[in-house]
Order: sequence, then structure tokens, then C-alpha cells
Amino acid sequence: MFRRLFIFILCLAALSGAGRVLALSPRVEADGGDLLINNILVCRFRVPEGGVAPAMRARMAAMRIMELSGPELTPDSVSCVRLSDDLWRITVRGSAVISAQTEDALQLSSTAEGLAGVWVNNIRAALQAVPIYLDASSFTLPLGEQRSWLLHGSYTMEPSLAMDDPEVASVRYDPVTRSIAAYGKSLGVTRVTITAGDFTFEFVIRVKKPAAVIPDSCTFSVTGNPCPASVIRAGLRGAVCGNIKAEPGASTVVEGIDWTDVSLASGAGSTASVRVSCKGNDYLTVSKVVCVRIQNCSEKREKPARIFYSNHPETMKSFQDLFTGTLEQGVCTRLLYHHLNATGRNANLRIELINAGDEPAVVRSTRTAIKPMVDTISVGLQAAKGFMGAEEKNISTYDVIPPRSVRYYLSDVMRPNDTSSGVMEFTQKDGAAGCVVRVSLVRSGSADPAVYSCARYSGTGSFDEDDYIFDEPVKEYNETYEVGKSWVFISVGKEHLTTEKGTKLYGNYGVTYRMNFTITNPTQDERKVRVGFDPSAGAAAAYFTVNGEGVTIHHIKPPAEFNIYTATLKPGETRRLTVETMPVSGSNYPAKVIVGPVSQ
Repeated sequence: MFRRLFIFILCLAALSGAGRVLALSPRVEADGGDLLINNILVCRFRVPEGGVAPAMRARMAAMRIMELSGPELTPDSVSCVRLSDDLWRITVRGSAVISAQTEDALQLSSTAEGLAGVWVNNIRAALQAVPIYLDASSFTLPLGEQRSWLLHGSYTMEPSLAMDDPEVASVRYDPVTRSIAAYGKSLGVTRVTITAGDFTFEFVIRVKKPAAVIPDSCTFSVTGNPCPASVIRAGLRGAVCGNIKAEPGASTVVEGIDWTDVSLASGAGSTASVRVSCKGNDYLTVSKVVCVRIQNCSEKREKPARIFYSNHPETMKSFQDLFTGTLEQGVCTRLLYHHLNATGRNANLRIELINAGDEPAVVRSTRTAIKPMVDTISVGLQAAKGFMGAEEKNISTYDVIPPRSVRYYLSDVMRPNDTSSGVMEFTQKDGAAGCVVRVSLVRSGSADPAVYSCARYSGTGSFDEDDYIFDEPVKEYNETYEVGKSWVFISVGKEHLTTEKGTKLYGNYGVTYRMNFTITNPTQDERKVRVGFDPSAGAAAAYFTVNGEGVTIHHIKPPAEFNIYTATLKPGETRRLTVETMPVSGSNYPAKVIVGPVSQ
């Protein structure tokens, strides 16, 4: 209502300057017990008068005012007279048209005199309303879409429309709905003039592209036994962003997620609502609530065939790209990163997947987030522990990366001397071009991207592959230890992975060691046995799983050893153990795993 009044004032000023007389033939209507002049509510009858119902009072008042229309019907021709304290009459051009009773006034906690004054002022203001107007003087129209706007005023003739650039939009008047319908034909601006009799109204149409096409719904697939609620909630942002077709330069903001946090067992499903908006310069901002169907699909755990190793340089003294590698379709690829911020200022470590192709890419990912910290050994331990736990439970998400787009999987703000460390896995399931994994260090600021968000990729799509890409990052051993015979020793991190060019992965950081032990006691006595960890290369941390149970070694120095597992075997007993670990970033490797007797 305030917006309409603002437009009235502007139009009144313009028309007054032209010397025109306003409201010669006002539009007067009754709607139930409401009396409207020029589409403005001026009186509302709530009670009968002398047996006349409120709706009939409104119709009779409308008829009387219409009978009095003409050049002499001006705001000054409206007044009120007192018949008694309980009854006042409102007159137009000296003729009674409305009665204001005490019964009417009591509905508004007023008096008959007070109500009469309000109604007089309402009628005067409505008579000054411009004969023809829209709710605004400028409208934005989406390209290829239609919009309608109500045409207000007291006009009685069917309006005609003229525009200065008919290539931008088409417009027409709908007499049934008394509205202007417009269709966006091409990008640009056009001015439209509406004419009804002696009166005109001008407005501007700007045709813009929507910043993005946002789907009504999408599907978000996950795996895990179960898949934690934290992983699902974090991935919902990417599930929506990955299905949005954004224009170049447009940005997407997830404004809220409405979802009951719950872990999902394999085969289970859930539904979330994600509020998202997209905007950009010269684009039409679009917003929508997207329905996301979450499904925990029964996909098996994948064995990595390659490992990307981002650790050169380990100590970062400048902002730079640190690693680049291309995923191969259907090949599970592990990424280990471990970097220390020595720039002397806050920095942003980013891991992004770049889809430089013209088709969407689908990537299965396992991601664990460890906050950067100064203790380089501890952060490496937490990274390995988090990843191995996720891998053991087969936790992953299926992520859509739009064409020519970047999706961020890490956006760590690192303070000076912080170390960021982590392990991830990616398997590209669909998409014509192999997605590129890029690790980089940039200045930190307000533009740091959110994890799982997407942005437009404007590069050439040409990348140089890093030297630190290795095959077969899983080593499996099958060993038997018999009480009373030779101990079993397995070196963890010694037999370095090597590329065809001779580049070595010293320490085999990020490589899985799966050790299957068969331990037997052929003696006639109970014997205690152990699986131990020997940090032979220096101070180290480690994380092991023994038949799926986690064992954490926070910090150990040689010559000390740590018993990962101990047991007492009965005579003739055989036990089978599966022990898994990976060399921990920030620690000294190689180290040894030992199977033998418990020292007395």
C-alpha cells in the first residue's frame, strides 16, 4: 500500500505540472461490505443500518457516488455533517452518500464523528489516485518467461500499449484480469507506454537471464555402515550446488538446510529441504527450496589403484600450486596431502576437483576433515585415523560436478606454522573428461570458498601432471607365526612405491598395509604372544586396526616399542588377525610390525 501511495505522489506531481484535472470518472466498486474507489479501500461496513445489510450499504454508496461523477467531483466536494452524536452523514457535492453510525464506530473503538472524519479523508485521498498506474515504474523480466502485473486506476477505456524496442519483450493487456502481460524475448531494456484516454503511464522492462536454473529436486547418494549424519549434512550443500546450472560469474549461496540429522544404514533413505539462491552482476537473482532425496546405496568399498602424493614442498614459503593430477574413469585414487604454512601470514589451503568438460561429472569421494594444527605429528595421526575409520565403514558420497566447474573439497584457513594434513579418495563414475585434482595455497580472505561449494571454471583445461603419482597404494601380507619359532617382521614404509621415471614415495606415506597373521601355539602350555610396533626410524605416531578395532599410538621414540595386540593362546590354539595401518604423515618411517612372544 505504501508503495502504491508513493507512485500516486509521483504521478500526481507529473499530472499537476501538466495542468490536468484528476479523477473525473473514478472507479467505484463494492466488494461485500467494502467500498473501493480507484481500487483503494475507503469504507468498510460491518453492521446493518435501518435493516440494510453491510453489503447492500456498500453497493448503495457506490451507486450514489457514480451518479455524482463529473467535473465537479473533486476531493474538496467531499465533507461530513452532524445529524446527532450517534449519526453523521458524508456528502459528495452536497448529496448524502454514506451514514456513519455509533454502531459502525464501536467496531473500531471510535465515535461516529471520528469514523466520519476517517472515511471523508479516505474518499478524498482515493479520488486523487492516478487514473492508470502499475505498482512500480521498472520491472525485471526473466528471458524466455512471462510475467503479469495488475494495472490499477479508474480508467474505463481499454488501454493501448507502445514500446520503443519490441525485440526485447512483447506486451499485451488482459481485460479480464486488468493486467499487463509481458514476455522476455531477448536481453535488453525497453520502455513501455500505457495510454487510456488522455492519461498515460510509462514503465521500463529489463530482460535478464536468471543467474541459474535451480532444480525442484535432486538425489544425493551416500554409502556407509552407517553413513554418519555429519557426512550427510556436509554433503547436502554439494548435492544441491552440483545440480544447479549457473551462468558464468554467478555465485550460489546455500541459505539454510532443513533436515533432521540422522545416520543412515545401508539401504535407508531420508529427505531434506535446502534453501539456495544464485545471483550475479546483470543476472536475475533466483531462489528456491530444493527437495533432496538422500539414499544410502549398497555399493562395496573400493580398492585404490593409485595415490596422489601432495607433500612437495612440505614447508610452504609462498603461495603456489602444490599438486595436480587427473582422475581416470572408474579408477579409485587416493590423495594424501601434508603441508606446513611458513608464509608468515594466514593462508588458505584448497583442494578442488575441476571438471573442464562439457558434461556433468559424478565422483564418489571419501573425505575426512582435520583442522590444521601446529603439531605436525598429531595432525598427521588424526588424518590417518579419520580416513581409516571412514574407509573401514565404507563411508562415501556421490558428488555431481557441473560442466566447466570447480568443486571444493578442502578450504583450510592456516595460521602461520599450522600444518594441514589429510587423506581422501576419489573415483570418477561418469563424465566425458577426467576431473583434475588440484592442491594449492592462496591468500586467505573473505572470498575463501565453502567446502563442497561449486564455482565456474574459466581456465583452458590444460594441466601438467605431477611427478608424485604412484600405482598400487595397498600392500598385503599373509604371514604365519608359530610359537617357539622365528618371529615375523614386516617393514612398514621401506619398500617405496616408484614411478616409471624413478620418483620414489619415501616412507610410503598414505599407503595401506594389510597384514593377515595366522598365529598358532603347537606347545602343551599356554603362551602369550603379541603384535608390536617398533618406530625404528625415529619419533612416530601410528594408528592400527586389529580385526576392525582401532589402536592409537600418539607418540613413541626408539628404542621403545608398543604392543598393538597381546593374547594368551591355549595349547594347540590358532588365531587369525587382520592388522591394517598406513604410514602417518609428520612421523618418521619406515617402522616395523613384529609378531612374537611377550617378553617376560
